[in-house]
Amino acid sequence: TVALSSDGQLVAGSTSTDLVVWDSRIATALGAWPLHSAADRTVLSQDDRAAGTVSRRSEFAVVVDLVSGQAREVPVGLEAMALAIDGQNTYVGYRDGSVRSFRGMEPMWVYEANKPDDRDVWDLAIDGDRVWVSVNKPGRVFALDGRTGKVMDVWHAPSVTYKMSVHGSALAVGTYSDSAWVMVGSDRRQLPPHSGPVLDVAFSPSGQFLATTDYDSNLRFFDLDAEEPAVYVDGTHQRFVGRTWWPEDEVIYSAGDTPGFVRRDLRLHDDMRVSQDALAAHAAGAELDPSQWAAIAGTLSHRGLVPHTGLAHGRGNASATDRLRDAWLAGDLRSARAALSEGGMSPAFTALWSRKLDEPSD
Repeated sequence: TVALSSDGQLVAGSTSTDLVVWDSRIATALGAWPLHSAADRTVLSQDDRAAGTVSRRSEFAVVVDLVSGQAREVPVGLEAMALAIDGQNTYVGYRDGSVRSFRGMEPMWVYEANKPDDRDVWDLAIDGDRVWVSVNKPGRVFALDGRTGKVMDVWHAPSVTYKMSVHGSALAVGTYSDSAWVMVGSDRRQLPPHSGPVLDVAFSPSGQFLATTDYDSNLRFFDLDAEEPAVYVDGTHQRFVGRTWWPEDEVIYSAGDTPGFVRRDLRLHDDMRVSQDALAAHAAGAELDPSQWAAIAGTLSHRGLVPHTGLAHGRGNASATDRLRDAWLAGDLRSARAALSEGGMSPAFTALWSRKLDEPSD
């Protein structure tokens, strides 16, 4: 599994042996930390300063402070399925429907499933002091107090729920019954249905747009401020699309059962008056423009991501991050360090690249 940082600069993923963090644009591995077994879930914290993994086959979750580079092994026990990180707090969901909280490596509280058919915690999402939990049956979504583990809110979903996305007071949930729902307080809004189970939902950074993906390889965009919100994009060339990220409102990443992931530049801000049919055709790849689409080749296999050249080169008015990448690809470490020293990058990005540039050369 993989996770993209909120600014789109970093990708965290896992191989069969390591938790790895890459520069998303040039697929350069910036750090790797050993795992006890292949991960079932890889996540980044909301502030992008930590990455972590859990596995049902391992008794430990691995949580890495990306700024310091230090890793800690949290004794979570077996059958862990879901993970969320907030600073020193780690929240873990289990196959039996329970949720546990850890502070550092110390257990804080345990939520025990109170119904015999509550099982399989599919996802956890942090919303301020609350931790939203989606479970397999009977399709419940509920919020726990992150400090005490007490139930604060419950929503009985129409079917099994999968991934969730939080933006401010809004919560989006994908369900097995082919629909996504958006909840704001007591308001529940059902979006137009897919043709199959909705595997992932993701708010754009502004919260205006929602992307949903399904098992039948459909990718859809919803302008939540519009009366007719759906923009349909079919045929992503994958059997299913299981993960979606928005580093910014006009850029979206998607990943499924084929190696690597795809970056789409929709330029939603440039002209929101464009027809839905034209936008859908553009997003689906009609008359591809290399400046608007970039396929990022790679595979999260034993070999890690395969570098894709051309993403950092050939751009005018390059930012410090672009100059850093160009210099690295050219083997000019001095210029790369100079670009990094200009600042304006996230703490995790800066620390990871700083350690990378200080590695002994072969």
